[in-house]
Amino acid sequence: RLINHWGYFISRKTGMAFLPVPSPRGHERSRLSEAYYKKIADQRRKSDPISAVQLEATRTKLHERHYNWLLLSVWAGLRPSEIDRLKQPGNFHIKRIPKGPSVLWIYQEKLVALPPWERWKLIPLISKQQKGISKIVRSGEFARPCVKTLRRHFGDGVGLYGGRKGFTDLMLNRGFRLEEVSAWMGHTSIERTWRSYRNRLEARYLGRACR
Repeated sequence: RLINHWGYFISRKTGMAFLPVPSPRGHERSRLSEAYYKKIADQRRKSDPISAVQLEATRTKLHERHYNWLLLSVWAGLRPSEIDRLKQPGNFHIKRIPKGPSVLWIYQEKLVALPPWERWKLIPLISKQQKGISKIVRSGEFARPCVKTLRRHFGDGVGLYGGRKGFTDLMLNRGFRLEEVSAWMGHTSIERTWRSYRNRLEARYLGRACR
């Protein structure tokens, strides 16, 4: 694609005919893909997930503010930047539904293509762990841990997106629908959630996870 963009540009500049390079197909495309994945095998581009069980097991080993930050990531599926911005007024609201749970409203600054009033995502705080989120957010007692700390406690493949990476499977295993989980994560489509955030090393049968 890059070669064709360049070729089109040069042909316009020189007034010469442009003959695009055809995209590889079939066996050639498979060979290129295989070579690419072998090359990046040791370069982790995405974080491994942090599960709720892993987080609870390390609770006494983490600083309380770091644990609270990770809880917001694991149990609300928030992006690292969204958690950090919770300390700024106007980036969140917590509202109570009559005869229902509290709902955490998160403002998504990255949705610049939408008007400001449509940039909010709503996350119902239903489970026992999620109900503690209101207190954490209002207190401001949370701080981003460094990646070195995360890897020491959760493994070399874990980064700041670890909690968010595990959120989809955590909610699906609790019986919530993919459409609901996708909306809580702030995705514009369920395809995005399924393609990038579902753990492919976990099989699911009748709502149960099988590793």
